[in-house]
Amino acid sequence: MVNQGRQILNRYWDGERMGNRGRFGRIHKHYSRDFVQQAMFEYARGRKIAVLRRFTPLFPALKKPEDILPLVFYLAGGGHSSSRLWPSMHGTITRNIDGQRLLDLVLEVDFKPSWKTAFASAYPLVKFLRDFGVDFKVKFSGNSSPHIIVPAEAFPPGIGQAVHIQIMDYANKHVRGRGHLDMSFRNAGHFLRLAYSINENAGGVSVPIHPDPRNPHAYEDFTPDKAKIENVKVIKNWWYVPEDAPERTSEMIKFVLERKSISIPQKVRVKMPKKIPARQFQQLPVQLLLARGPKARIDTLRRLQMPYEQMLKTGRDLLQRRHELMDKPNVQEALEMLKAIHKESGVVSTQEASSKHEVAPEDLWFLWRWHLRERIFDYYAREDVQEAMFLHSMDRETRLGNGEVVTLSDPADILPLAVYIHETQGAVDYPTFYGTNTKYDVTTGDTIDCDVVVRIDGKGDGAAAERMAKQAISLLRQAGADFALLLGVEHPASSIKNPASSIENPVLHIIIPSEAVPGMPRNEDEFARTIETMEGYFKKALPQLKNISVLPMGEYIPLFYSVNETSGSANIPVRVDKLDAEQQPDSLTDVRVMRDWWDVPGEVSAEMEELFARIQKDSPQFPVAKANGEWC
Repeated sequence: MVNQGRQILNRYWDGERMGNRGRFGRIHKHYSRDFVQQAMFEYARGRKIAVLRRFTPLFPALKKPEDILPLVFYLAGGGHSSSRLWPSMHGTITRNIDGQRLLDLVLEVDFKPSWKTAFASAYPLVKFLRDFGVDFKVKFSGNSSPHIIVPAEAFPPGIGQAVHIQIMDYANKHVRGRGHLDMSFRNAGHFLRLAYSINENAGGVSVPIHPDPRNPHAYEDFTPDKAKIENVKVIKNWWYVPEDAPERTSEMIKFVLERKSISIPQKVRVKMPKKIPARQFQQLPVQLLLARGPKARIDTLRRLQMPYEQMLKTGRDLLQRRHELMDKPNVQEALEMLKAIHKESGVVSTQEASSKHEVAPEDLWFLWRWHLRERIFDYYAREDVQEAMFLHSMDRETRLGNGEVVTLSDPADILPLAVYIHETQGAVDYPTFYGTNTKYDVTTGDTIDCDVVVRIDGKGDGAAAERMAKQAISLLRQAGADFALLLGVEHPASSIKNPASSIENPVLHIIIPSEAVPGMPRNEDEFARTIETMEGYFKKALPQLKNISVLPMGEYIPLFYSVNETSGSANIPVRVDKLDAEQQPDSLTDVRVMRDWWDVPGEVSAEMEELFARIQKDSPQFPVAKANGEWC
């Protein structure tokens, strides 16, 4: 697309003929500015990118700022079926930064006929966030709406989609006037127009408004004239988040979840006051809402989410919808037409196919998205895969993608839940299931056991992850820990890789099951001390390995045999004492579920118990790596 956009620029761009007039001239004037390109690129970092209002990723990320101009000319100059619209870019509200998934909270109050009504309707939300000292951002949609954004970095650790939904539900009750809150941003995979992108319909620029160091009352003073292409100015450090932001946001979260009333005038029309300074806040020590241990955090999140049976019903209804649609010949023909268009041009537009074959565009789009993940659903429909995943999930909390936390009730629930993840979490490439490393009593919530999980982070370097994994496994085996599982191995006879981790940020997990270590402490504090000792042991024995850690209680790793959200490959456990014998499949259809991967031999338990007793004593008898790679 970048190359085609450059060809369009070279073919049609003539500064004397087009530079000072016409639609192309205005597009070029805006998107050719270096400061606009850089500002868009910074805001887009880690986001999947869609164009116009086709809310599915067209490409996984912007690679460099200078790609923006040819991309928009590709859209505006005939490279896209909707080139009559102003070229715009949207990014997911979820970001993937250095392997960490971040979710921004977005509150958009919409009223298309009048920007004044939309801004006035949203003002109680702006005042509410100001009064709590929350670090929030506001940008203009380019048409009529304010986009109120609380960046993920402004939230305390452990806060995710479930809490965001509660805040949105609370905010929805306090929008005044005729504006309404767009609830589609409850979906972590939804898209929002990039800052400084042009609105595809109105032609205005999605300019940041607040915070503006030049004007603390920029929200009250805003007019759409500031969003005209010729008037756009970039606000420096608009996306900056101060270090104390999570503490301030935690107070707002407590307030919302406790459902305290907020004093807002009950008027149909709300006039925005001018020049009202934000209340000053004394920064006090704040105890974060969910910082009460992993099980308490999980229990809190479970109370805030959709009931388990409703998730299942949603997934089953979608399965039924797909079955009914595919029974119709005209729908099958329309889908085949879409496949042909995609194969030829790489870009999909449902308009032509839905019109020609008389299929509702939303139905065709639903089927197209399903088609792109059909092999994943076929995989999750396998009974052996369901049984293996369910076995690993027993007594554990299971997280669905980046969203809800559940306890799996039946192996057959996995397919409808995978469909539910696919439909509600658009930012996730593939529906993935995660399980805690800790087991809990389902009746009392008490900790039963905890697996020891060594996390190896490649930090973008797959070869480094492979080297670290080999050294860590060698160290464990030298110390007597032959029974351990490596999660996600590809052709381990020649190398150790993890197709179930991001290509950009390869991560490996070495797992020692709790069944292999009956003497491991169950108390969270004692387990934390054991982990600290183990990490010290690794750092002492392998000082060259900096990106290696032992996970604390309540952390999540992919369920065995679940696919990964980034690569779509299966997370297949392999025993480290069989690395040279096991070979991984080339595709999901070739995955063979092993029946004995969690069977711990009796003699192993005694050996592992002795090993961990020595680790807890920090015994000097452990092997330590010499400079030449040998052990002493």
